[in-house]
Amino acid sequence: MSKISTIAASVTALLLAGSEDGTLPGGFTPVQRWTPKAFLPAELQQLQVSVVPRSHASEIAARGVAQNSLVVDVGVQKKLGNVDEAAKAEEIEGLVSLCEKIRSRLLGHSQTIEGLGHVVFYEVTVTPVVSVDAVEEDEIFASVVSVTARVATDIGS
Repeated sequence: MSKISTIAASVTALLLAGSEDGTLPGGFTPVQRWTPKAFLPAELQQLQVSVVPRSHASEIAARGVAQNSLVVDVGVQKKLGNVDEAAKAEEIEGLVSLCEKIRSRLLGHSQTIEGLGHVVFYEVTVTPVVSVDAVEEDEIFASVVSVTARVATDIGS
């Protein structure tokens, strides 16, 4: 399995464990994909969480050692079910809170992964916090939590 796919699988497993043990609210099942999915409105009645590899950069860290930064995006999407502005704002607040909890769960996570060695999730960003266009045009909450994993490997591997 590729390095980026391995990192995406690790992120997916962490999110699934958090959803199942209740540390992440929402009762969702994250799905690993190679590309972002354009969900149909009916599919967005339920919370959709997609894990998608985005980039892999490498730089020389020492003689014969490459420092790899692998970025995986976690897309969070849901059709907003409230027409009342106050209720809609409350629903958005709950989804933003979920994104913050995802960020907190991933930031600083460290593990040893077979074939990669020691991996650290050293940076997590949430951009956009809320996609204004998706909310205003389609009444859909959309946000992306990006996690950057860092792993050292031998150059050429």
